[in-house]
Amino acid sequence: MAKDVRNHEMRAKALKLGLDILGQKNLFVGLIRDQEKPLIPEKAINYFRRAAKLGSVEAQLFLGRLFYQSDNWPLDSYEAAKWFQMAADQDAPEACYMIGLMRRLGQGLAKNLDLGLFYLLKAASQGLVMAQNAVANIYDSGEGLPQDSIEAAKWWRLAAEQGDAQAQRDLGLLYKRGHGQLKSDEAEAAKWLLLAANNGVVDAQFYLSDMYLGHGLEANNAEAYKWSLEAARQGHLEAMFNLSLLLKNGEGAPKDLERAAYWLLQAAEGGHVQAQFNMAIFCQEGYGVAPDTNEALRWLRKAAENGLPEAQYNLALAIIGDSEAALDCSQDSSHGDSMELTEAIHWLREAASVGHVEAIANLGTMYFEAQGVPQDKAEACHWFKMGAELGHSLCQYNYGLILLKGDGVEENPDLGAYWLQKAADQGNSQAQLIMALTSGTELGWAKDIKKAHNWLALAAKQGQSEALFFLESVDWNSPHAAEDLEFEINCRLYLATLKNSQGQEERNVH
Repeated sequence: MAKDVRNHEMRAKALKLGLDILGQKNLFVGLIRDQEKPLIPEKAINYFRRAAKLGSVEAQLFLGRLFYQSDNWPLDSYEAAKWFQMAADQDAPEACYMIGLMRRLGQGLAKNLDLGLFYLLKAASQGLVMAQNAVANIYDSGEGLPQDSIEAAKWWRLAAEQGDAQAQRDLGLLYKRGHGQLKSDEAEAAKWLLLAANNGVVDAQFYLSDMYLGHGLEANNAEAYKWSLEAARQGHLEAMFNLSLLLKNGEGAPKDLERAAYWLLQAAEGGHVQAQFNMAIFCQEGYGVAPDTNEALRWLRKAAENGLPEAQYNLALAIIGDSEAALDCSQDSSHGDSMELTEAIHWLREAASVGHVEAIANLGTMYFEAQGVPQDKAEACHWFKMGAELGHSLCQYNYGLILLKGDGVEENPDLGAYWLQKAADQGNSQAQLIMALTSGTELGWAKDIKKAHNWLALAAKQGQSEALFFLESVDWNSPHAAEDLEFEINCRLYLATLKNSQGQEERNVH
């Protein structure tokens, strides 16, 4: 008993002497000018060592911190681990946390994920927030053990209930996405995100605003605007972008194009690619800024260079000289010099390579019809097939027609019919017309006059003049409707052939 008292007195005295020296020299957290490394008197360290060896947790922690991350002393992870371990053996929460962390990282100690978790759990069970967060992250990520969202939620909740804003955010996001056995719970997510948002956590403010846009909560534009503004003021790029949309549309706040342009510009200058594309539109249309085509093109190019397919596609059109719509495939678009066309094709290819279907369709048409590039039907077929498989009706129509005719590829009527039907089902009137004519006659596959009539009616409803002609030229109630339809088709084909040959004769005369 007397020995214990004496040890207590000795370590208390040693600790006091060490702290006194630091206090006198003002070196505990301060810096000495004109020194690369602030200095701590060796005498003070010796007193702390003496107190630590006598069992002072405070001294052990001081030495552990000193060697682990202090600016006042040379770092030594092995020495830090030695002192932290002494304190951890006395169940000091911070020391348990540090030993757990160092074990899992292999810093100053042999790497051991299980032993690291053991010490982290000891610290977390004593209420240390940073340990609770660390344990939650381990269970959430499944690092070194089976992923367990229920256990992650448990530890984040303990930290969040102590007011830790980051834990509130992480718990909110966990409930928002749901994972494993933990089901998504938007109300619970909003509850914790709101706490974190009120504590100034910018990510929480953004995610809360996004939920109020109808992504998980009932849409509330006023709340979405409020939290977008809070996050934007802290530099959150996505929040700036959303804020610009709300202000442009007058949702959640009065419509204000100048403020919308301001926040959009902040996001664009920060590297937000969609904001850069939208900034091009603002400059082109004069939304909140003076109309400026050159500035619009600058932002469009920046977004394209940053990998936005829509910007790449529109930049190609702008270079060619048709920024209003996709390339008019029925007209000659060979205008523009070769360098401009080369750049335009480069951007179309960039967009097409990641599945931008309009770029794919335009490339197919350019190569098939030799618009600005040498004709290459095999290359055209490659792009039309890609677009068809991505569900683009015009590509399906063109690819089906190519296969039906064997134009540049091996003829395949069955596969051609398959893709033409796909295009017709999506409302392509030209495909519907072909489906009608091949369904009702011997020109193609199965003869079905009822199907022919249905396809013609669909195409005519869209204003397809040929379909309207056939609908009006055939008595569909007659038992000879199929023969009548075939006769009308043959007449149209003969007239078309005659017209073409007359045109060729006139060209020969000239």
